[in-house]
Amino acid sequence: MIVLHYTAAANAMSAAQHLAARDTDVSAHLVIGRDGRVIQLLPFCVKAWHAGISNYKGRTNLNNCSLGIELDNAGKLHRRGDRFYSWFNKEYPESEVFVDESNQFPTYWHKYTDAQLQTLIEVCNLIMTFYPIRYILRHSDITDRKLDPGPAFPYQDFLTTLNSIEP
Repeated sequence: MIVLHYTAAANAMSAAQHLAARDTDVSAHLVIGRDGRVIQLLPFCVKAWHAGISNYKGRTNLNNCSLGIELDNAGKLHRRGDRFYSWFNKEYPESEVFVDESNQFPTYWHKYTDAQLQTLIEVCNLIMTFYPIRYILRHSDITDRKLDPGPAFPYQDFLTTLNSIEP
């Protein structure tokens, strides 16, 4: 399986540096930047520590059977007046804000870029050419502790575009 995440970092390079640091307990195989550039942190044959305590369809410890792809994205944003900020206090223009109104109160999320989503499709298709991938899941699908990649990620459209992955 492939598990999709958002970085919740300032940019792709800072996320990659954190994920590759020796003193951290998290890692991933790829980071896809907002411009569509790919940073590979680990070979696909090496276990990454991205799924945490996780389960899906009776399987547990999903780090053992998954590839982790991080998308450069700040995640959930906080509104202050008419401005939007990440948890690390970076301001984002309204054009980069996705409003989720599925609950009682709206929440605000950093949008994904077209370049990023196109690269993700290409990368997943390439991976599926060489590996027996059965599922492409969101981190939030495998644990109730996480929200990523969040409601701004167009998951159903993404799966439809791939057209061969069981949700």
